[in-house]
Amino acid sequence: MTYVMSKLISNDNGAPFEDLGITEDMFMPLDEMVNKPITIIGYKNYVKDDSDGVFIGFEYGGDIRYVATHSVGLVKTFQNEEVQKILDEGHPISAKVVEKKSKKTGRMYKCFETEE
Repeated sequence: MTYVMSKLISNDNGAPFEDLGITEDMFMPLDEMVNKPITIIGYKNYVKDDSDGVFIGFEYGGDIRYVATHSVGLVKTFQNEEVQKILDEGHPISAKVVEKKSKKTGRMYKCFETEE
């Protein structure tokens, strides 16, 4: 018997927020989001190659967009039960993605802006 990989694997890599009307062409790269005010309207946690990730659905400048990331500073936010509850109940969250320098490694990472 000969197997054909294209018939064994799904090609369904559609947008994660089709139920919210967010389509694949509404993707925004994470680097383009930095320092811009957004309103988060949805999230979907996922795992790929044993690495936690999150899809984030958001509004920016009157447009609806989404992003996919494995950035630990962002992923951990959506593993927080309070954040999940707010979004799961349909309430939006205002936010801004920023870059910070790690005090441990000196490397730059992305996270949500916090009150000083």
